[in-house]
Amino acid sequence: MALREIAIDWRGQNPASHAKNWFTWKDQNEFVCHPTEKSLNWPHGTIDILHKACELKLSRETGWIAPNLAAFQKAAQVFKRGVLLNSEEPFRGSGDYLIRECQKPELDVLLLRSSCVILDRNVFQSWPELFPADVTKHCILVDVHEKTKDLDAVAKIVSNPIFKNADVCCIIGGGVLGDIASFAAALERKTFSFVPTTLVSMIDSSVGGKTGVNLSPFGKNLVGLFAFPSAVYIYPEFLGTLPDREWRAGQFEALKHAVLTGDRKLFYAVDNLSKQNLITWQMLADLIRVKADIIQQDPYDLGVRSTLNLGHTFGHALEAYALEKNMEMRHGEAVGIGLMFALKLSQDLNLLRDYSVLTCFEESRCWQNLIPVWRSIISSSDASEFANDLVRFLSNDKKNDPIHESRWILPSGWGLLAGSDPHHFVTVKNEQILKTLARLIC
Repeated sequence: MALREIAIDWRGQNPASHAKNWFTWKDQNEFVCHPTEKSLNWPHGTIDILHKACELKLSRETGWIAPNLAAFQKAAQVFKRGVLLNSEEPFRGSGDYLIRECQKPELDVLLLRSSCVILDRNVFQSWPELFPADVTKHCILVDVHEKTKDLDAVAKIVSNPIFKNADVCCIIGGGVLGDIASFAAALERKTFSFVPTTLVSMIDSSVGGKTGVNLSPFGKNLVGLFAFPSAVYIYPEFLGTLPDREWRAGQFEALKHAVLTGDRKLFYAVDNLSKQNLITWQMLADLIRVKADIIQQDPYDLGVRSTLNLGHTFGHALEAYALEKNMEMRHGEAVGIGLMFALKLSQDLNLLRDYSVLTCFEESRCWQNLIPVWRSIISSSDASEFANDLVRFLSNDKKNDPIHESRWILPSGWGLLAGSDPHHFVTVKNEQILKTLARLIC
């Protein structure tokens, strides 16, 4: 049987060629020492600058006028995946790669040819037959959790002798490991391939080249780079061993894709998926192409790519809240709740022209299964405290504009978005966010 594949051809520049405004940094005489910097081979002071940029709530659209110090150069490179620094020209990049279905023989060859395999420990334990001794000797096993998706996790990989001596890396795991390990590879300019093992990573995080980690206490994915894999290999059998909750979480990214494209048939097909009946390559390909088509237009997130953040503005704030409160929350679950919030917010702002998209989501099996998770989150603290915490995390969202107003991707119908600029952003005041949140909590 011929292997099936999707080609992605991308080109663009990062950051944008013009900043919307500029921030002038004062001369820094002293930096706080962070031991992680040594493991990352970063200039002393880089992490301190990143923290200060988050405290100041600087936007990705804000350029930096800063002293000519290596720490500022590194911080500007990785802050929100790149901001303009002084008079530097944006980087122009291009490339192509394949996302392809693979069978076990091809996966075996890939593993043997990789001088470093960065592997989710859970995958290793669930699939021991894929990792014989001649593979495990060059494996780095990683205990993956959103709580440890941080610079320390990146530093552990970068400082590992197997990684240091490798020319080519293969990353095998879900979206969290992909974000961490691909960031490590990008920092050291190593070629890497990716074998996604979850539904979310197969249809979403493996497509598009975003890498990055959280920066506590500020929020999600605030430090990272754009780095595209040499190839993505999809082995659908991995989905058969996913925990039920992880499987259901992945369905929400798929439902988001269906809402974005206006494909009701795909929406209902995703909603009726079950882990027992493995998803077909054709459906995976349809879902992958939704994001792939947008990535090829805007690889560096300077325009239309922002539409893929549907459900993620609220979702990322909810994930940050759950992390702070030490609560369990899957990324896909947060996106699902974020999608419901976006639909309700659009309705409250009189931007939702076709109410059937909201009705279909409210009646979906996926949403009904998610309601207990949402209820457990909102019952964890006082409603007022919960709302204020979410607004605090929303203030650190990467999409916020230079005056710190929150910007949202809001649907107006099937395949339709509110907002008219290239990003389709809708700016929303905190008062309205709190009103909509109160309605969703009830």
